[in-house]
Amino acid sequence: MRSYLTILFLFFVIPASLLAQVKPAGNDTIRYSKILLVPYNPMMHLSDADDAISQYSEKNKAQVRAQFREGLLQNVDARLLSSYKTYTLQSSVDGDELADLETIYGTINYRMDTVYPVSHPSGKDTTTIVKKLFGKKASAGDLKYMNATLSHPELLHIYSKKYGTDLFVFLNQFEIITHYKDCYDIALKTYRRELKVHYSVYDASGMQVYGDVAVVNFPSSTNDVSEIISQNFPAIGNYVYSHIPPKEIIADNSQ
Repeated sequence: MRSYLTILFLFFVIPASLLAQVKPAGNDTIRYSKILLVPYNPMMHLSDADDAISQYSEKNKAQVRAQFREGLLQNVDARLLSSYKTYTLQSSVDGDELADLETIYGTINYRMDTVYPVSHPSGKDTTTIVKKLFGKKASAGDLKYMNATLSHPELLHIYSKKYGTDLFVFLNQFEIITHYKDCYDIALKTYRRELKVHYSVYDASGMQVYGDVAVVNFPSSTNDVSEIISQNFPAIGNYVYSHIPPKEIIADNSQ
């Protein structure tokens, strides 16, 4: 309820001139310098391996899920920091930051969408990038991802002013899927697990500029939560970073 009241407050008190988006004529240089990183909503944690991981790690499932969420946030943030300034919204703090995160969650609509390398093809060979990072080709299942669309994209302009950011990276959904038909070791009953992180990238005007799913594989015999994070999350961070728009883009606004 608090997030919806915040949305109503923002739209009644923010002047229309602040929300207006003006596109200059001709070519313009778009410069990006700071990213606001938004963690996934805890309800978007989907895993069929949490019981095994919790038992082995001697933690309850809530602790395991919190560690995965925080570990993902730290690894993605660390990679983005190699080129950009960042600000991460945290759900573990009180005050404006938590209220802003709840407001954002209240405006997100989730839907399956086609990944940007397919729906918005460019000169980049994304299959090569995936193969280099993860040692495998993109599968047919990787053509779709859980996208996050905003019912009030104007909020991003407000938060851009508040946090001094010009790009927004939304971590939308976290998944661990055990493929019982893909057995690494029959005797030891070791199966392939697939870890997926769905994400979307927006600019300060509320326009989406990228969306995809990062995928890594690890065996079902690996059940230590810290080990899963250290061995797999850096690759997730690398993948997300590799598709962030460059710091300067020459945009044609003449059309």
